[in-house]
Amino acid sequence: MDTKQDILNYILGLIAKENGIAIRAQDKLVDSGLDSLGVIVFLIGLDSKYGVLTGVPDGSEYEELKLATITMKELVILCEKSLAVKQATE
Repeated sequence: MDTKQDILNYILGLIAKENGIAIRAQDKLVDSGLDSLGVIVFLIGLDSKYGVLTGVPDGSEYEELKLATITMKELVILCEKSLAVKQATE
């Protein structure tokens, strides 16, 4: 399973690939400078590896991906949860 650092490195790599700027774990995704197309490509890349767009079950509800306020730290945690669920169902 990917470590938190692996996930963060993957996220930062996706941001860099879409010409975003380097950000830290406590920064928000919106601070990366991605334009609207860059955000879409970023999310597709993130979802293909971690399944974050399908949601993370927390009982009967799914977490919402709040792009305007989500921090890198929160995104890493969400990716961890999504990956664990994805691996448990395979």
